[in-house]
Amino acid sequence: MLVAFSVFVFLGFLGFVSARGWKMSPAPFFVVALSLIVVGVSTQLSISPFYLGLNDGRHYLDWATAISEAWREGQPWNDGAIWPGKGLWALLIAVMHFFFGPVLISLIVINAAVFSFSLILLQKTMGLLFGVGEFKRSSQHLLVRAILARRRRVGLG
Repeated sequence: MLVAFSVFVFLGFLGFVSARGWKMSPAPFFVVALSLIVVGVSTQLSISPFYLGLNDGRHYLDWATAISEAWREGQPWNDGAIWPGKGLWALLIAVMHFFFGPVLISLIVINAAVFSFSLILLQKTMGLLFGVGEFKRSSQHLLVRAILARRRRVGLG
């Protein structure tokens, strides 16, 4: 639990600094991250009444545990190519498992943070595509502006 909290604090600080550095609001980062953490914990922990099972997550956790145990025993681990592919995620989990032990809640926090960072990037992208203040306007407003600009170019308006 302490590892998950530490990961959240570190990634939250990184998200806040990133958003502020790009002159974006950090609020979407924190709202989405906290929402995803609550949903993730309530649906992935077996003690929760909303438990849905791990499904794909079980495969990655088992794979990472096998890698981590091989490292602890000093055995070389070679289960095929890691990059590119899904093995990279198992390797990240194995590194965390090796240093911190079982890390299910930390993985939920990392998943939430990665998704939340994508919102900061989306905000920045929309700001670059449509201008600093224009991405806050509705899509209908942007469509009307594009139609009027085209009419002016053609000579109708």
